[in-house]
This record gives sequence, structure tokens and C-alpha cells, in this order.
Amino acid sequence: MSGHKLILIRDTNRSQDEAEALAQAVLSHVPPLQRPALLPLTIAELLDNAALLDSVVGVGWLIADHATGGDTFEVIGLLQDRHLPVILTRQDEDEPLGAMHQDGSVVCPPGTDPATIAVMLQSLRSQLRLLRKHQGGLCDQIGRIDEELRLAAQLQREFLPKSLASMDTVSFRVMFRPASYVSGDIYDVARLDEDHIGFFIADAVGHGVPAALLTMFIKRSLQTKRIDPAAPRGYRILEPGEALGRLNRDLVETQGGQVRFATACYGVIHCKSRVMQVARAGHPLPIVLRADGTTERLEPEGGLLGVFPDEVYQQVE
Repeated sequence: MSGHKLILIRDTNRSQDEAEALAQAVLSHVPPLQRPALLPLTIAELLDNAALLDSVVGVGWLIADHATGGDTFEVIGLLQDRHLPVILTRQDEDEPLGAMHQDGSVVCPPGTDPATIAVMLQSLRSQLRLLRKHQGGLCDQIGRIDEELRLAAQLQREFLPKSLASMDTVSFRVMFRPASYVSGDIYDVARLDEDHIGFFIADAVGHGVPAALLTMFIKRSLQTKRIDPAAPRGYRILEPGEALGRLNRDLVETQGGQVRFATACYGVIHCKSRVMQVARAGHPLPIVLRADGTTERLEPEGGLLGVFPDEVYQQVE
């Protein structure tokens, strides 16, 4: 039991010699190799310096004069906060030996035989050792989960644009603050050609890693241009409604029987004429804030991505 302590906590009006004599009588029934070191404290000393318990492993034994009292409950709370089991001996105790006072605290009436208290101490020590063992395994698992989430967050950040496109008098600013490691939200701003910039925002329904993975799929699946030999430049820029329609069909086809959906808004700006086309898929209505301070809500119709394969997405200009 090396490193373990029997934390002996007593009322200030109870003599230290009396309390320590009782504790030594109990410890005499514990095998020497399993015998904990004694850490004597008064209730006042512990309440004044609760940090003493932060690095202590062991069992607390609280010897109090009364069955009730704010100090008594506060001490028990301090020990329980640090997952330290408690033996509680109170002068006017009316609960039987071994009764549970609170989770993690066991009643030991005054006058209990020291050998019996020693058995109780050993039992609590075994429970503490088992708890520490499980706690260590749980901490390892939490550590691995934390590492995986950090890697997932790094991967998601790599899907965000490193810089935001600008052209003529058109520029973009973004504030992106995930509520946790990873987010169900994603955005993109990309120059489509010499005249056009596309901007996109999506919100995958749900939280955590599943939602973040869906945003990555959406980001990779959004098509903004198509090869078209008949077009003057050999390609054409997809209008927002068509782009969301194609994205919706791709998402529905990859569902595999389980519905995963998202909201989105996609817009294309012709930077020279400063004409903007916008379509949305179940997303909150975009708002145009004009230079004179007036606002205008844009209200193109369109359902959630990933639900109906033939959904039509209107657009406004």
C-alpha cells in the first residue's frame, strides 16, 4: 500500500493524541506491507487548505462530534470530489455500522472494534485500487478519443480555403468558430474564372464527427463548372440552382438506405457587372445588406440536401 494514506480528520476540540491512538490501534490490524501512512488533520486545517488532498491517494476517516453540521458535509464533499472513500465516525451516530451515508462514505459508529474498522479500511482500499485501475483505463480511452478528434479537426480545417478569392471590388471575410473539435458547418469561396467567384456555405444536420464527415463529402462533391465543347471557353459555369440539384442527387445516391441531410446556400457573383445569383437548400434565408443600410431577404425555394432526389432549387438574381 505504498504511497497510500489514511487521512485522519478530527474536530478541533478532540485531542490529536486520542484520535491518533485510535487510528494506530486500527492500523495494528493491517499487515505491515499493506499499512497506509497516517496523515492527521483537523477539519479546520483541511477546509483552510483543501489543495492538500489534490495529490493524496487513500481513505479519509472523519471523526466528528455531531451527526450533522455544515463542516462535516463540506469535508465529505471535498473527499468525494477527489474520489476518496470516507469512513464517518460521529459521536451521536444513529446509523448502523456499514450504512451508506452518501455515495463513497460509510458509517462507523464510535466504539466499533479496531479490528472491524481495519477490515472496513482494507475493503475501501480495495475498492479504491479497483476504481483507480478503471480510471486509468478510462483516461487512456479518453486520451485516444481526444487525439483522434484533434486529427479530425485538423483534417476538416484542411478542407477550408487557405485564402479567400477577391476580384475587382468584390472581396470576402469569414469568421469560423466550431463549437467543438469538429463542426457540422463548412464554407468555400473560389474563383471560377476571370469574371466569376462562387461562394458556398453548408450545415450538416447533427453534431460531431458524423456531421463533419458529411461536410467534407459535400465540399468535395459540389460541382461549379462543366465541360461544354459548345461553349466559347470549352466549359460553362453552373448556375447555383443546377449546382445544388447535382449535389443533392449525389448525396441521395450515396445514402445506402440511411438518410443524412444538410442545408446549404450557393451563390455566383459576376464581378464586373456585380450581379449575383443565389440558390438555397433548406438554409436560413440569405440577407443582403446594402450600402444605405437597408436589408433585403432573398427567398429562393429549395428543400434539404439528401432527401428527395428530384428536388428543384430555385434561384434569385
